[in-house]
Amino acid sequence: MRTQGWCNHFARSPVNMVGLVCLALSAVAGWAQDVEPPTTATRSQATVGSVGRLKEVLLPGSLLRVKPLDDRDAPIVVRIVDSFPHGDSHRYDLTYMALEPGRYDLREALERVDGSELGELPQIPVEVVSVLEAGHIPPHDLELTWPRLGSYRFWVILAIVGWVLVLLTVIFWPKHRQEPIGTAAKARTLADLLQPRLQAAAAGQLDSRQLAELERWLVEFWRRRLGLQELQPRQALMELRKHELAGPLLQQMERWLHSPGRDPKASLGELLAPYNGLEVPGELAGTLPQTTSEPSSGVSA
Repeated sequence: MRTQGWCNHFARSPVNMVGLVCLALSAVAGWAQDVEPPTTATRSQATVGSVGRLKEVLLPGSLLRVKPLDDRDAPIVVRIVDSFPHGDSHRYDLTYMALEPGRYDLREALERVDGSELGELPQIPVEVVSVLEAGHIPPHDLELTWPRLGSYRFWVILAIVGWVLVLLTVIFWPKHRQEPIGTAAKARTLADLLQPRLQAAAAGQLDSRQLAELERWLVEFWRRRLGLQELQPRQALMELRKHELAGPLLQQMERWLHSPGRDPKASLGELLAPYNGLEVPGELAGTLPQTTSEPSSGVSA
């Protein structure tokens, strides 16, 4: 009520009203003198490691661009996202990211596209603050260390190295040291293949059918080897009986066929001598009669 009375008193007198206005102006002026003049205010604020943005920053003069970043350890990185002409000036959308807290002027990272001087370009102040508490010790730089013996990482690395060494050994191991499967069988001569069959025939272990098949195979072998394919089998057999190489074994086959178990007149070594060093022809491979004393894998060789 007392305050309302004072206001009514000043309102009734014009002189008092003017004095009240002057008093108010003096108070505002005194308050303004006590406050320090403001410095250039920061336009944006971001935290360390995060991206700060500035929209439509008006800068006079020709088009600007970011200077090449020659120092990889520079505390702040600036990018121009977009630019728009605005009369003799341009508006820019800017982004920045700093790895250290502090105040920065983005103007220092810019240059004219046409190479002219920046001139009186206004400051672009920004502030980057840290989210860490004061006195916090930053983490140390990472250092490459060898894994401890017996650790999980050690055994993983050891397994990978071992696997790579085995793979390289398989790929680059000299081929002449590896004996392909079936090489031993392929290296066997015709004499090696005939020997168990003749031993079985001499021991009476082959019946007449098996002896006849073996004899027909030998006749066909010599017909091809001596070029007697034009002769009939009977005529070819008569010619082969007289042959110095084919004759001895064929004559012995007839003796076994008519007298099973009869000992040969000549030794097996003499009978097999013409077949030493010879291989089974490809067209006759797999047709050589088998015996119960030799597995089929040896015959097909």
